[in-house]
Amino acid sequence: MSIGLVTLIELGRKIDAVTARQWEFDRSRYWRKLGAMLENHHALICPTMAIPAPPVEKRDSDFEGFNDQGQLECMDMTAAFNYMAQCPVLSVPSGFTQGLPTATQIVARRWDDALALRIGAAIEKVMPWADKRPDI
Repeated sequence: MSIGLVTLIELGRKIDAVTARQWEFDRSRYWRKLGAMLENHHALICPTMAIPAPPVEKRDSDFEGFNDQGQLECMDMTAAFNYMAQCPVLSVPSGFTQGLPTATQIVARRWDDALALRIGAAIEKVMPWADKRPDI
């Protein structure tokens, strides 16, 4: 196992049952808010990453915490939706920045995988990236 995975396992072993249960209540509250928004919209389209891809030497833990202005400094914008499994999420290529690939995530209504796939197919049809590669 990687050092990062072992670290996550060890952190998980320190979580007590009351805290874990509270997280379940939090997740349900977050889902109700997202679910209500998706009742009036077909899907949410947003980036998968907050920054361009970092160097391979960096770890997820290098992007945690808040900056001097109180803003969360993170890299991954997919974790919130991983936390709420009710809504299907699809990632599709969206272009390049600083010579590196970027992606967009499509968050569809509850259990509507087909909608996420249709939107993803439409994006790929009008913005084909299959033949594009970053400069090495």
